[in-house]
Amino acid sequence: MVMFSKILLNDMKKSTFRVFFLLFAVVLILSACKKSDKNTNPPIIELVSETGIISADTSAVIAQPLKFKVHCKWNGDNALTNFIVSSNGTRVLDEGMYMQEFDRDVIFAKDSSDVELVVFTIRDIKGGSASVSLRVARENGTIGGELVRYSNIVLDAQGIENGKSFLSLTNGVTYTLQDAYGIQNEIHLLYFYDPEGDYNTISSPGANITISYLPSNYDIPNWNTRTTCRFVQVALTQEEFDAISEPASVVGLYTNDGKRKAKNLKAGDTYSFIIEDIGKYGVLRVSDVTGQESGQVTFSVVVQK
Repeated sequence: MVMFSKILLNDMKKSTFRVFFLLFAVVLILSACKKSDKNTNPPIIELVSETGIISADTSAVIAQPLKFKVHCKWNGDNALTNFIVSSNGTRVLDEGMYMQEFDRDVIFAKDSSDVELVVFTIRDIKGGSASVSLRVARENGTIGGELVRYSNIVLDAQGIENGKSFLSLTNGVTYTLQDAYGIQNEIHLLYFYDPEGDYNTISSPGANITISYLPSNYDIPNWNTRTTCRFVQVALTQEEFDAISEPASVVGLYTNDGKRKAKNLKAGDTYSFIIEDIGKYGVLRVSDVTGQESGQVTFSVVVQK
């Protein structure tokens, strides 16, 4: 009887060990599966070397256009979802997509720093990422170039039927929603009233816009091309704004990671901005804001030509 009890006890111990071993094995397998689900192979990103295109450390004068070409490719499993370009930690481009492979031309102006660290980053749907970077040192002198000034622009809020709510910084012309729909890649700024908290707002079509214009079938969510601007509020007097005459001055004002909306606008508000799609900088100053859904905003703009 004692011998039987010992045998039974040994069998129970063995069974317990087997169960424990099996559970441990299952945990290891599940853990391995979980790790394999993660993106162990990052996406691919590389700078393309072509004539007139920057692909390695270089130097440039303030406000000189910096031109890059970037090639991005998935790891064979996880689609690419986010392309980011930053300059000394300031984001100058943030583009969403759902693609396997693409080439992207990037252009923006040299800032005023002695050495500008430019970082290109691609991310995929599983959180994998890869980056390449280079440095652009500042040369003495200032590049020529031109600024264009558009004064006393008036944009209508969404409640005005056939109102001109949209602006092209290419020509300084304002457009109705229907006309803007036909030239989407040329529309850079728009005005609307958001009763939920942003109130009087200037943004670009690439911002998160939930209000509806009329007629609604031309509304911004239905656009195929939506340019994106980022805004940083700056402290400038009217006299200082009027005195802007050099591209370097405009480029130098954009020093932070901008937001996609200039909101809660009031007279005197001044914003530095970058047009991400073409890498050009500008400054706008509000002179008057009236009304709500049927209101208007009046402002002036200085932008790189």
